[in-house]
Amino acid sequence: MEGKTRPTFFRGVATVVTKLFNIVQPDYVFFGQKDIQQCVVIKNLIQDLHFPLEMHVGPTAREEDGLAMSSRNRYLTPEMRKVATILYQSLNMVKHAYEQNIRDRKNLFAPAYDLIENKSEYIKNQNLGFSVKLDYLSLVDPVSLEELDEVGENGAILSGALYVGTTRLIDNILLNCTI
Repeated sequence: MEGKTRPTFFRGVATVVTKLFNIVQPDYVFFGQKDIQQCVVIKNLIQDLHFPLEMHVGPTAREEDGLAMSSRNRYLTPEMRKVATILYQSLNMVKHAYEQNIRDRKNLFAPAYDLIENKSEYIKNQNLGFSVKLDYLSLVDPVSLEELDEVGENGAILSGALYVGTTRLIDNILLNCTI
């Protein structure tokens, strides 16, 4: 997931959040699902360090077309903006396959990879002046964040990152689990 491209990022997040919790000593904390890996890291931190607080994870705020709201969206041209929804579309394709009782990674991801590859080729052939490049699709255990070859009874976190031009977008969907 995010740790591959940002190897020390979550160590820094954990340090800053721990200091904040110690200074403020809140009863409740609120985070957004859009940054799901960060939510799992903080949830584990709260449990491991026995912070006496309750964590709430709010759903990802989305545009009408499904694109996850993000400050990064402002870097997208109108043409890029139309294409940016393919990450969410591809995640929904995986979710649909999951709902059809497909559980293995290869078969879950195949339609999503095809969609992204086809859209990338289309953009390239249309000479739109930007490209689409998949950074990753990930299927992980909702507690350990270990990559899964097959979704088990604990469900999974399905996430991805995609470059539209130079703008890196992230998104995720929960498959039969909660955070």
